[in-house]
Amino acid sequence: MDSRRVAEVRDRPIREVRIEPYASEDGEPRRNAVPLKASGTKPPLFMLPGEVGQVFHFKRVAERLREDIPLIGMEAPGLYGDQEPFEDIDELAAHFIREMRRIQPEGPYLIGGFSAGVITAYAMGVQLEAAGERAHLVMFDYGPEFNEARTGLWAKLMGPLHEWRFHWLNYQGMEGQRREAYRRGVITQQIRRKSKWIGMSPNG
Repeated sequence: MDSRRVAEVRDRPIREVRIEPYASEDGEPRRNAVPLKASGTKPPLFMLPGEVGQVFHFKRVAERLREDIPLIGMEAPGLYGDQEPFEDIDELAAHFIREMRRIQPEGPYLIGGFSAGVITAYAMGVQLEAAGERAHLVMFDYGPEFNEARTGLWAKLMGPLHEWRFHWLNYQGMEGQRREAYRRGVITQQIRRKSKWIGMSPNG
């Protein structure tokens, strides 16, 4: 993206974003699609989360997204204990496709993935193309400047502090079940990471 486009995005007015999930019918499982910006005349951008499974990460994207593009986040099933999580990526991708088609019955689809969500987004694209649909993928992750900044000893020490600050700010912006699920997800994520660093299984 050139400097003019960066300036255009930076200078857009910031809109208020409230995370209000779609209502479920009586007896229907929780909807995993969460509108962060429901209005817009263009096809929506569907965003898939990383390890924590929450859509709160995309709040800032929704705040500055073009006025005509809706943004729908896909929360991971199982966050609140009332659904079984998927252990297979292809099954999770198929589930998200069903959720997505309830909002947009036909393609082309615009799908974004953050961190581990990139893998699920790619699996969705493969399944959609096999079904004769078109899908455009947008991948979000840390930029190269972030990775380069973590190469020095001081940066490696500060990196975890920045990460925890990021999670703390997210946590402060949540309420109720969403806040508790985020707390559990972040703790689980950190245990897995630390276990890998010291060569242990997170379960043993």
